Amino acid sequence: MQRAGDTLGTFALEDTDAAVWPDSEAVGAVHLHRLAIDPHQQGLGIGSFAVDWAARTAAAQGRSLLRLDAVAANTRLCTWYERLGFTAKGEVLLPGWVRASMRFEREVTRPMGL
Repeated sequence: MQRAGDTLGTFALEDTDAAVWPDSEAVGAVHLHRLAIDPHQQGLGIGSFAVDWAARTAAAQGRSLLRLDAVAANTRLCTWYERLGFTAKGEVLLPGWVRASMRFEREVTRPMGL
C-alpha cells in the first residue's frame, strides 16, 4: 500500500493456511497474512481499509470467509479484529512457536452485480 510513493503498510492474501486452519483447502476462504502498518501512519484507518479491501477481494473471488490469525496474548490487536467484525475461532500453537495464535474469521458477501 502506497501513497505518493511512501509505503504505508503491507499484507498478503493466500488461498490456504493448513498450519493454522487444517480445513483451509475445503473451506471457501481467503487468508490474510502479515498485515503491518507503518507506525507513523497508524490511527488513520489504513489497516481497516486493507482488511475491507481483502474482504471485498475474497467476495469477488466467490469466497465466503476472510480468515487471519494474531498472537493471542496481543489483546489490543485481537480486540481490534473483533471490532472489524471478526469472530474468534480458538487458539492454535504452531510447531516451534512459543506463543499461541488466536484464529479469526469474518463472513464476506459477494458484491451486487458479480
